[in-house]
Amino acid sequence: MRQKTSTTSIILNLDINKFILNLENDTLILNESVSPDIAICIDYYLQNDFNTLIVKENLVCDECGSKLSKNGTDKLILNKKKNIKLQKYKCSNKKCQKYYKVSLLEFIDKSCNYSKNIRQQGLELDSIDHSSYDKKSEIIEKHTSVKIPRSTIYYHEKSLSKQFIINEENKIQEEVLKSKIQPSGIYHYDEQYEFINTELYLRMTILDNKNNLIINEKLVSHKEFNKKTIQNFLEKSLDKHPIKAIITDGNNYYPSIIESLGAIHQNCAFHKMQNLMTEVIKKLNKYQRQIKNAEIQIEKNTTRIKELKKENKGKTGRIHLKDKKKQKRQEKIRKLEKETRTLKDTRWKNKAKIKELEKYVKKISLIFKSKTIKTAKKRFQELQNKKDELPKVISSFIKKLSKNIEKTLQHIIHEEIPKTNNKIECYYKTTMPRYIKKIFRTKEGFIRQMKLQQIRWTKRNVLNTNQKKT
Repeated sequence: MRQKTSTTSIILNLDINKFILNLENDTLILNESVSPDIAICIDYYLQNDFNTLIVKENLVCDECGSKLSKNGTDKLILNKKKNIKLQKYKCSNKKCQKYYKVSLLEFIDKSCNYSKNIRQQGLELDSIDHSSYDKKSEIIEKHTSVKIPRSTIYYHEKSLSKQFIINEENKIQEEVLKSKIQPSGIYHYDEQYEFINTELYLRMTILDNKNNLIINEKLVSHKEFNKKTIQNFLEKSLDKHPIKAIITDGNNYYPSIIESLGAIHQNCAFHKMQNLMTEVIKKLNKYQRQIKNAEIQIEKNTTRIKELKKENKGKTGRIHLKDKKKQKRQEKIRKLEKETRTLKDTRWKNKAKIKELEKYVKKISLIFKSKTIKTAKKRFQELQNKKDELPKVISSFIKKLSKNIEKTLQHIIHEEIPKTNNKIECYYKTTMPRYIKKIFRTKEGFIRQMKLQQIRWTKRNVLNTNQKKT
């Protein structure tokens, strides 16, 4: 005799937004204040495909206050995956008889197949790291069991991104105000070069040194970028903010602009050393190539000399004048030995030049590492006094550095000012690394990703860091 199977009867008391989920007789009953997406989650975790019914929370007529009675259901295919029923109601008062429907507009837009939560999944993923639409589709399916085409993800991102970013920025701004995070007055400024569909743009950024807060960012075409563009951007961005110092690289536009803002200008010491090393490395590589080539040729000459001496082996003493072959071999040996001596001399000189360059690079580096401004200036003056004796590449650098040495040593005078612009370089590498920034084909797409990554940076490096400190 076949046993009667009992129906599933589970009550899930989840105190989320004051609602109760009921799973009775293989039917999941959800309150309309609950996202219907939870039905797909329950199916996935309980390994079952339950019938789902959405009901109203308040079963009282708005007009007369009478109770509402059930009056059939409507159907909805949620996320093109799950069939759910929407309960309809009718006022029990015969004089009123007003009709009601369950409303899910809070979770699903009118005439849309996908819930708002699923629709913005692509943007959520982009706020962590940029992925292709195909990858986003796979990730969403893996974590929600909802398969959404790449073209649909693209469409929803385009339509939702503006409001999504505004909402996220507002949340971030509230958190920043709540945490009482204020600009410190010491800022990093730089531009990152971006190629979007073969056209060159510049991403202008101001970052607070103390709390990592992004004060402002803007993307401009290289055709519009000039000294006035930088000045307007800095003035508008830092208006009503304290201004003490600005750290930049060595662009010639910056000194007069920062002076007009009344701020201390610190030139990035890292960029200074980078400019020096670019030229020094060229010289070092040249000398090292010459040393390597000399060593290879010395080895060849040494081997050849041994072979010739072996062939000339015989009677001791002077070679007879009639023995032309031995005479020729002996002449070759003399030439090869002379060439080898010259090569060894060249190798020694090049090694000395390398050692000299490395010595002066170290001395220049010590200028920026000095603990007092007096020591820094003394070290610089020592090099400047003998600039005519220095290697050309070092002498040229010292000459250029003398024009803005004061701006490069402000970090020694003012301990709170950093000596490098590395923090903003780190921000660029984190939010828009090289392998990502080259793939954008539209300005809108790049700006969207830039803002999403700015939001992520603020959460991780401003708010989270501030919470750890407190």
